[in-house]
Amino acid sequence: MVPFVGILAGFSISLVVAAFAVPWVLDWLRRDLEGESAPGEETVPAWVVGTVERAFFTVVVAAGLSGVVIAMILWIAAKMAAGWGSDAQGIQNSEAFRFTALLGDLVSMIFALVGGGVVRMGWLLMV
Repeated sequence: MVPFVGILAGFSISLVVAAFAVPWVLDWLRRDLEGESAPGEETVPAWVVGTVERAFFTVVVAAGLSGVVIAMILWIAAKMAAGWGSDAQGIQNSEAFRFTALLGDLVSMIFALVGGGVVRMGWLLMV
C-alpha cells in the first residue's frame, strides 16, 4: 500500500501542484513587464502542453531512464525554436516575455523531476 501512496504523491506533485505553481511563477515573473498582459488565446492552451509534458517526463524519470535531463533540455529548446512563448506581439518587452516562457518551462520540468523521483521511490519500495 505504501508504494501506491508514493506513486500517487509523485504524480500529484508533478501534475496537480505544478498546475498551480507554474502559472503563479509566470505571473510573478511577468508582473514587472510594465503591467502588460499575456497575449490572446493560443491554438493549444499552455496548460494542456504543460500537463502532457510533465506527465511524460514524470514517467520517464520514474522509469529511471538515462539522459532524462538532456531530453528535457532538448524538449525546451525545440519548443523555443518552434516559437513557443514568442506570441508576445502586443507586448513592448517581448524578449523578456519569451524569457519568462523559458523560465516557466524550467519550473515545469523541475516539478516533473521531483514528481518522477517520488514515483520512482514508490516503485522501488515495491521491489
